[in-house]
Amino acid sequence: MWAMLRALINNNTPILTNNGAPINGIGGTFSGQAGPGALLIDFLNANLYINQGTLVSPIWDKLISSPSGVLFNEGVQAAGTTQSNATVTTGFFIRVTGGTGGIRLPLAVPGTSIVVINHSGASIQVYGSGVDTIDDVATTTGVAQMNNSTVFYVTTKAGTYYSEGLASGFSPSTGLQTLSSSSSIEANFIQTQARATQLTSMLNRISVCAHQGDGVALPAAFPGEVVLVENRGANAIQVYGNFAAQDTINGNTSSVGIAQGVNTVTSYICFVQGNWEVSNVPLADSIFQLSVDGAIPPHVPITYVITKPSPLYATLAAPTTTVDDGIKVAFVSNTAFVHVISAIGLLQTGSSAINYITLNTLGSSLELIAFQGKWIVKNQNGVSFQ
Repeated sequence: MWAMLRALINNNTPILTNNGAPINGIGGTFSGQAGPGALLIDFLNANLYINQGTLVSPIWDKLISSPSGVLFNEGVQAAGTTQSNATVTTGFFIRVTGGTGGIRLPLAVPGTSIVVINHSGASIQVYGSGVDTIDDVATTTGVAQMNNSTVFYVTTKAGTYYSEGLASGFSPSTGLQTLSSSSSIEANFIQTQARATQLTSMLNRISVCAHQGDGVALPAAFPGEVVLVENRGANAIQVYGNFAAQDTINGNTSSVGIAQGVNTVTSYICFVQGNWEVSNVPLADSIFQLSVDGAIPPHVPITYVITKPSPLYATLAAPTTTVDDGIKVAFVSNTAFVHVISAIGLLQTGSSAINYITLNTLGSSLELIAFQGKWIVKNQNGVSFQ
């Protein structure tokens, strides 16, 4: 016994006592004396703690609570902006009723199931204790739990929690299930995938798009996910795959993304990790303004309205054989200038003119359908071919 106690002391892991709850951090309770793994008995409140921090800066996580607090923890206030200053919680049933910060779950002991009810009026961040992870997310990052939701956090292995219910909740007035949602999102004016506004919810409403092509990025694509994007901004947005994961959309290059027009609601679905799929139907009704010369994406169905106040010259490359079959691309001229679109050797016009499209005047229009690497002319008005 004495040898064991000596070993505990020599390794800075003594069994300590304190008259009240310990204080975390540098200068906190037994700072410089209690190393990682040290135990502390709060004999005033009958609680047992373990140091999940360091010798210099201990973080005392509660292992066992007194009988009065072992089951329920009511009226918790979410606080802090990081794992280290988030509100420490105890018990198996935790109800958060206020605050906009975070909470820290009890230590992940195999066989433990924690239920967290977020009734605070805002989304909160939920962290593990010490080095505990939740859903394999980095310890210091944690996971977001939406307002009006009940989530189960279960562990079968020390140091790991897994959740059920993070993306869904309840309606206090109707009893209907809800999904995680974000409104008043602004698409980033720096028009690159790396700087696009990251979407974090299942339902996302873009309310501000100050310039055509301002961007948003979908969450990382994992099979079974469905993310809805509504564009209520003033211009078409550019939707990218997740930058860190380099996800694609309909197989298109991740850094290019696809355009989604004004007043459209589109669902992005993942069946294969790393790729989002989206129906061509809502995108084909999206409007994108062509105001400068350049290349036109050949893999995205969309209606292009030419608004350049001078003649426009653009190029249209070949659609991908089979993969892009059925994609519809439309052009409408909204100016009185002559506009030319080059598609060398790609047009099927019913004649030998297969290289150039000329929209001759205001109101000229054209609809193309992709099939086997070519563009079939479906409808045209005021258009000539060369």
